[in-house]
Formats: sequence, structure tokens, C-alpha cells
Amino acid sequence: MLLETLTIPKDLELERLEGHIGDTLARLGCDRFAFVALRPPAGRRQDYLSNYPREFSAHYLREDLKSIDPTFRLAFETLDPLLWKDVEAGVNERERRVFHDSSEFGLRRGVTIPIHGPYRVLSTMSVSSDLSDREFHAMLPTVMPQLEVFAKAVHVHLLQRQDFGAPEPPPQLSPREKDVLAWTSAGKSAWEISQILGVSEKTVEQHLANARQRLGVFKTVHAVIKAYMLGLIEPDRIEPTEDSSLLWTRIKPAS
Repeated sequence: MLLETLTIPKDLELERLEGHIGDTLARLGCDRFAFVALRPPAGRRQDYLSNYPREFSAHYLREDLKSIDPTFRLAFETLDPLLWKDVEAGVNERERRVFHDSSEFGLRRGVTIPIHGPYRVLSTMSVSSDLSDREFHAMLPTVMPQLEVFAKAVHVHLLQRQDFGAPEPPPQLSPREKDVLAWTSAGKSAWEISQILGVSEKTVEQHLANARQRLGVFKTVHAVIKAYMLGLIEPDRIEPTEDSSLLWTRIKPAS
């Protein structure tokens, strides 16, 4: 396929872009695709384009398969295309479920291409083929360079658009999640927070885990920093606890 056929017209409407991507990939022997803005630019939400079966997309979201999808995990670690067959062979049973469920909906063989951009932006383009295993793996060496060029073209095109990945709304934390983050910022352990709030240590840890997930971070310290920067907690606003036997003070979360 000529290089110019792998480009995307700058004035192509977003509503027609999905079809354009699908048509181009079909000429390369790939019947289905999903493009995911896995780590978009700051202030823009994760978004995607796809012609996967609607039933599979609904199943994927309902079962939260993204949280165990090994292609996403590995995309953060490599620049190389991820052949599903190879990935499936090297993951645990829990992650292997993604490939099992995909196969149930006709997505049996494919490859995921990570696209890394400036400022740590990351997207992936996954493509699937209805060809037999033998035919698909025989054609890959020929079409893979073109798939990588086209994936990069889609990535760049979408980054330049203002109507893709609309501004991300600020995360919402529950009052209790704000409480535990505020106390954590004061240097209290999960056990100490549990004593202050009158709940179990396990409950405190669950609130912290929920806060990390809502804020899109992996470490509690990063959750505290992000919550503070977003104005969700204000560690400098404190008031005495009602129980004077406690030496601690209660940090007031931002309203």
C-alpha cells in the first residue's frame, strides 16, 4: 500500500474518521480495530474509536476487562507491537481471560501497537483479523510496517483535534475518602486513621484504594498530592477533635 494512502485528511470529520480507519485497515487484511487514548494529554479524558462488535464492547466495559488487559499493561513498557498470541502465552490465568472473552466474540487473533508521544502521551491501536492463524501470521511481516505508520498517523491526527478527548471532569471523592487522604497528609498511618475515625483499618485501606483509583494514580502519596493540587483537601485547615483524650486534630477536607 502506498504511503499516501496511510494518511488522514486534516478536514475529515470525527464522525467519518472511524469508517476511514476501518476501510484503510481492511485493505491491510485487518477487519476490526480499537484505538484507545490510554494516557492522553493533561486535561483530556481517555477516549477511543472502534469498530469492534457492540456486544463485545458492552461486555468489556461491564466486566471491567480493561483493569486486567495485559496489552495495556505491556504498552507502557515497550515500543514494539504486541502480538496477541505471544502475550497470551506469557500472562497469568486472570489476564488470559481477556483473550478468552475476545475470542468468544470473534476477535481471535490480532496485534496491539503502542504509540508513545511527547510528554508521556500514550495510545494503542489494536487490530484483529478474520484470517486463519496461518494466513494472519504469514502476512504480518509484510503489513506490520504499514500498520505502525498508520497507527502513528491516527495518533497524531487525534492529538491535533479539539473534538476528541473532551476536557476531563475533575474527579469526585466521597467525604470519607477526603478524610483519609487529609489524615494521610498529616502523616497518620492507616491504623491511626482507623482509630480517629472509628472504623476498621481495612476500611481505611479500602477508602485509600478507592481514592487512588478515582484520582488515576497508583501510590497513596501521589493521591494526596493530586487531591491537594485539585483543591479536594486542604491540610492547613484543622480543628480540634471532639474527644479531648485524643492528641490528634481533625483535618478538615475542602468543601
